[in-house]
Amino acid sequence: GGFVGGGGFGEVATNFGSAVFGSSTPAEPTKSEESKKDDGDDEPAVNGEENEECLARYRAKLFVLGKADDDAAEAAASWRERGVGQVRVLASDQGARLVMRRDQTHLLILNAKLAPQRATVAKHAETAVRLAYVETATTASTYLLKVKTKDDRDALFDLIHTKTAPKGDDV
Repeated sequence: GGFVGGGGFGEVATNFGSAVFGSSTPAEPTKSEESKKDDGDDEPAVNGEENEECLARYRAKLFVLGKADDDAAEAAASWRERGVGQVRVLASDQGARLVMRRDQTHLLILNAKLAPQRATVAKHAETAVRLAYVETATTASTYLLKVKTKDDRDALFDLIHTKTAPKGDDV
């Protein structure tokens, strides 16, 4: 007898449902836990996106055009994968930018200001958009955003193009 009564194995078995599947388990958070999580979601001030409006978002795979390992001028550059996630076009008083974070880790893999003097965009293949981006006065990168459908590609291209086309350019 030591198992029945007195908090032993037998007693836990009789209260199995309430002891294991009570409302305080992590699988089903209580209202107070949910409100704590909501408080945690008010963190956009940390990443600088709090005053920006999301104009569009697409699931995409990001590639960057990388130089060959050796410094030979003849060596061809190749596309290197940066990650998969949501690419978003954000707008604020300071202009628009393209932001992409990796799924799960939320690591920032693209943050490009969309301005005529800094970025040019082109359609690339059936479902991709190519972005040539001037990061600083001496560095530039070429990115490839591969989306799921041709319609997504066209919509993303049109939105980026409207933000990067020089003023007065109605093309």
